[in-house]
Amino acid sequence: MQFFEDFKRERQLRETSPDFQDAMREEIRELNEILDDFNINAKRVLTLSFIKAPTELLGNALKTLYSKKYTAGSYMSDSFKLFFKKDGIFHSTGKLSANSLHLSGKLSKIGIRKLLAI
Repeated sequence: MQFFEDFKRERQLRETSPDFQDAMREEIRELNEILDDFNINAKRVLTLSFIKAPTELLGNALKTLYSKKYTAGSYMSDSFKLFFKKDGIFHSTGKLSANSLHLSGKLSKIGIRKLLAI
């Protein structure tokens, strides 16, 4: 039992050290940045998926029906751009997935550092 008591005492000393406190403040700052990015990307994905994509697809479909210059090829091209361009749905969804992975990794790191005070 002496080992656990020594480990607990050393952990408490490390946890209260200024270096550990500075490192934890830095980790929390990085976590807040990740959460901000996650929030922005989540809003972007929801906006694209539920507002922008349906309205643009409907507009393009109406153009296809009523315009002689706007063909099915143009419709396919515009639809492809809506999903796959830099600010498209799939790109934003990929960024959101990357944010969630980064967030889970950062939370695990903070939890382990707090638990073991390393």
